[in-house]
Amino acid sequence: MKRYQWKVLPQGMANSPTLCQKYVAAAIEPVRKTWTQMYIIHYMDDILIAGEIGEQVLQCFAQLKQKLTAAGLQIAPEKVQLQDPYTYLGFQINGPKIINLKAVIRRDHLKTLNDFQKLLGDINWLRPYLKLTTGELKPLFDILKGDSNPKSLRSITKGALIALQQVEHAIATQFVTSIDYSQPLIFIIFNTAVTPTGLFWQNNPIMWVHLPSSPKKVLLPYYDAIADLIILGRENSRKYFGIEPSTIIQPYTQSHIHWLLQNTEAWPIACASYTGTIDNHYPPNKLIQFCKLHAFVFPHIISKEPLNDALLIFTDGSSTGLAAYTYSNVVVKFQTTYTSAQLVELQAIIAALSAFPCQPLNIYTDSAYLAHSIPLLETVPQIKHISDTANLFLQCQQLIRKRTTPFFLGHIRAHSGLPGPLTQGNATADTATKTIATVTTDNLQQSQKAHALHHLNAQTLRLMFKLTREQARQIVKQCANCITY
Repeated sequence: MKRYQWKVLPQGMANSPTLCQKYVAAAIEPVRKTWTQMYIIHYMDDILIAGEIGEQVLQCFAQLKQKLTAAGLQIAPEKVQLQDPYTYLGFQINGPKIINLKAVIRRDHLKTLNDFQKLLGDINWLRPYLKLTTGELKPLFDILKGDSNPKSLRSITKGALIALQQVEHAIATQFVTSIDYSQPLIFIIFNTAVTPTGLFWQNNPIMWVHLPSSPKKVLLPYYDAIADLIILGRENSRKYFGIEPSTIIQPYTQSHIHWLLQNTEAWPIACASYTGTIDNHYPPNKLIQFCKLHAFVFPHIISKEPLNDALLIFTDGSSTGLAAYTYSNVVVKFQTTYTSAQLVELQAIIAALSAFPCQPLNIYTDSAYLAHSIPLLETVPQIKHISDTANLFLQCQQLIRKRTTPFFLGHIRAHSGLPGPLTQGNATADTATKTIATVTTDNLQQSQKAHALHHLNAQTLRLMFKLTREQARQIVKQCANCITY
């Protein structure tokens, strides 16, 4: 029986790349052990040899050629490059400079989600070598949103076309350099639009660093995004260069950093165990000046403390869709289309901010989520789009950024039973949203009978009979046979 064996693996095999990588790696492993001082970089059938002394590089290549031949692998003479410029994995290496080969991106075949997904995957692969920010590429990333069917139709928008032209220009004109371990390694962070952009630098750019195009949270403040970029930069520095950057240059002053270390969770984590220098003085280089300062860095409209001589407002929202806010014994209520109490209350806060755009305000809400989230809006560069929450947050953000007078947003616990005007004001707003619910006496009576018979808990009563949380709790609380906590 004859036995057939390929020396060159067929491209049709699903595992062909993996087998090729392993087979060539095994063939060159003895050369790696002999020439430990050499850089021998191997990807599939492309091999790069680099060293400080040219004569040693040629000797290493001669031994490598011998080992590959012994393994049954032939090197095409016309593929051997012995002088500048070298072409490797789509890049041109000319001395210390690494340049992307010129390319024109085809547009005629970009019709479906799958087409754009592949294109943006290739662009993302190049981004460490290009001066392209997430903000510049956002029109392209937005095309990926929507229908998840890979064959669903997509079209190039005007903004996406401009972004593609920027990609082509960047590929044609930009370059990066290799690291010099005799010089300090600097990691620079720029205040670019949408998300910050990082750069490893030594007199020339070495590698660009970008955060994901979609933020990990619905609301991610810009200074937290910079902290995330510091973490990513330190990880990449150890991963690619084996060292921490000696200096991290970012946009904030020492007083800003002191505030961030005290008032955020992300910054102490980002700076943990870092022994280098954190500075805000950028190198005087024209390339570095391409970034514009971001307009919203630190909050100044939303106060962390209640304001003196400010209008006091209480807001509330009900799952019935009724929103309300109260001020100076005036009650304003309106119906919304939402069934989430938090979204309804967010509508109430938006209405209050719209009603008093030029007046200092102290606003109290019984939603801990909104009390935490809304103060972040002033410094959030982009809002992650999920359901209706993003649209309402965007409306609220626009109102905040148009304001010229500050306001405070505080959290107050509902139904605490405490005395005082704050508790009374919150109760007034709460009562205003219960007007519709309280007239449905049939539901209330039926729920009381159901609890007396089956001793249902408050959550079950609320869902079965469309009660408010407080109504359901009171039914359980008034039952002599039920234990409340």
